[in-house]
Amino acid sequence: MINIPYKKKDFKVRLQAFHYTNTAKNQIAYKISGNGNDWVIRNGSYVEINKELANKDDALLQVKACNADGIWTNIKTIQFRITPPFWKKGWFFHLLY
Repeated sequence: MINIPYKKKDFKVRLQAFHYTNTAKNQIAYKISGNGNDWVIRNGSYVEINKELANKDDALLQVKACNADGIWTNIKTIQFRITPPFWKKGWFFHLLY
């Protein structure tokens, strides 16, 4: 899991497929929770993803790559979470009450 400070609320991920035989035929596919269930497929060996999260959102990024032979990798998942500010954490409420 990757924590994102509550003031930032966005992330940028750069993905690269490492199959050098015929890089023009490489593909990278990804999907982000909350953006529908469809895979976004990009041709080539390099993709940059920018995503802004809502205040309390977590996001799951699923990624897979395909080489020139049409063989897809296993799906890799990365979870992003916005870290709440200290005044929204349980221990802070216990200090107040």
